[in-house]
Amino acid sequence: MEGLLCEAINPNLQDRGTNGLHLAARAGHLPCVQMLIEAEAEIDQVQRNSGRTALHYAALNGHNEVALFLLELGARHDIETQDGFATPLHLATRRGHWQVANLLLQLGANPNRGTGDLGATPLHVAARSGHLAILKLLLKAKAEISVPMTDRHRMTALHCASLYGHSDVVLALLKAGADKNAPAAGGKTPLHLAAEAGGLEVAKVLLEFGCEKDITTSDVGVTPLHGAAMTGRVEVVRLLLEVGAHKDWVTMDKGKTALHFAARRGHSQVAKLLLEYGAEKDIATADVHGKTPLHIAAFHGHDEVVRLLLEFGAKKELATADNGMTALHVATFRGHLKIVERMLGAGLNPDVATSDNGKTPLHMAAKLGHVEIAAVLLQAGAEKDMATSDNGRTPLHVAASRGQSQVAQLLLSQGVEADWATTDHGRRALHLAAAEGHLEVMTVLMDHGVDKDVSAADGMTPMHLAASNGRVEAVQVLLEKGAAKDAVTDNGTTPLHFASHEGHLAVVRLLLEAGAAKDVSNAHGATALHLAARRGHLEVVKVLLDFGAQQDIMAKGNRVTPMMIARILQHRDIERVLGDSGCPLDPLRPDSLRKGIKRLAAGFPKNKRRKRQ
Repeated sequence: MEGLLCEAINPNLQDRGTNGLHLAARAGHLPCVQMLIEAEAEIDQVQRNSGRTALHYAALNGHNEVALFLLELGARHDIETQDGFATPLHLATRRGHWQVANLLLQLGANPNRGTGDLGATPLHVAARSGHLAILKLLLKAKAEISVPMTDRHRMTALHCASLYGHSDVVLALLKAGADKNAPAAGGKTPLHLAAEAGGLEVAKVLLEFGCEKDITTSDVGVTPLHGAAMTGRVEVVRLLLEVGAHKDWVTMDKGKTALHFAARRGHSQVAKLLLEYGAEKDIATADVHGKTPLHIAAFHGHDEVVRLLLEFGAKKELATADNGMTALHVATFRGHLKIVERMLGAGLNPDVATSDNGKTPLHMAAKLGHVEIAAVLLQAGAEKDMATSDNGRTPLHVAASRGQSQVAQLLLSQGVEADWATTDHGRRALHLAAAEGHLEVMTVLMDHGVDKDVSAADGMTPMHLAASNGRVEAVQVLLEKGAAKDAVTDNGTTPLHFASHEGHLAVVRLLLEAGAAKDVSNAHGATALHLAARRGHLEVVKVLLDFGAQQDIMAKGNRVTPMMIARILQHRDIERVLGDSGCPLDPLRPDSLRKGIKRLAAGFPKNKRRKRQ
């Protein structure tokens, strides 16, 4: 080192941001530090990446002699690191270097200096790190005891010590006059933080000093018992219950008790303890859902909590406030087989229906494809053909509309009524499957003998619905099974009419290739070409013409041709295509024709937005 300095090497040169003085101070090598200073090394030069000076490194590593030497030569003790989190005193405190901390304080370091965005003082650092001796040193140096940090958490030193479980530091702060019920952000007190973190000894100290055991946060009204139950701190829960904490205190936001929180997180030991102390097991949340602890445990799949609640007499038939779901519905909805079995074993009626639309657990299992749960429900005697109160759908309807082929297979094997009609449109299961294009369900149903051309209340067949919704593969399956391609509804509409009206080109082509009648008129006089022209479906018009659709046919009763429609509605491309095919330009009577064109669309949706059938 001495030789290098004699060669006039610049002592302030940095290698990746670090100079020789930083390295010597970090290593605690006083002679090197002295030589570098004598060679005019800059005493407060900062490390480029971290913003640390030589004094920061000496303080961080507890090199008291180096720190003293630097301070005596005028090193600044108030420089913050680049991240704004630490002065040399903060670093010495964090590492527990009492001698360096004492030296810094003696030479004027500010014990109340808050750094950066956090605003953490050395007292906060000592409390968080659990360095009792330095904490006492700081208190002796008149450190402000209850100043909060300036970050979003707004914690005092007592909060920090409570959160990190340093009971001896907590005791020292309380004896020094720290506010035991001081609120941090959201109104959390030191006892809240200790309870959430499971700091049993800290909680004991705080309670011995008279902390309010049922104090609530200012944001949602959570008590320390809520916090301990939420995080599964069994011994803290026990302590709070032993000192008389209110076991059924409800939060301000959703009306949840400690038991709700334990059920939500699956903390069975906490739940058991609360139940043993007489916690209200059937209390419902105060929000729109109105869930009991049993609903919550069932929803999240916490079987042991469910078992405990049932064992302690929780009412298994209670329904939620919003849609009337029991815990059995909830467990089925979430696919928790073991809980479903437990609820059924406890005697809950498998056919209990929701209050909003009359759905049973079997409907839910069918909807979501929970085939094992469906089998368990059926084995327990669930009514396999029960219809909902809103649209009269059975579990088979639901399975069909959702494409749950395994559930459909199971239901059919149990002898369900496959031809049952819904109460809204008289749809059968095959209608619903075809409308959504669920090929496997369609195959399962037809393999069980379901009529492929079954008519709904309005005369719609599965082919109509598949064509209307553009389900090409479903149409193909139906054609392969021999379904009627020219079946008509009550108003004479064929599948080709629907596909043309909705612009489903692939379906139109498929039906035409299968020999569908192209010039059939419905009850309003419209052919497929009329409907395609009216809706502006150019490619459909082309395909219909390619397959020989009559281009100048007049709609019965309206005397409107496709050309008239294209001209009145200004579909210029279609007008040109029709003209090229030899369609004559008929004289227009706009007012009368517009009424006729409007009548052609009777019985069809007003727009292309499709509703689930």
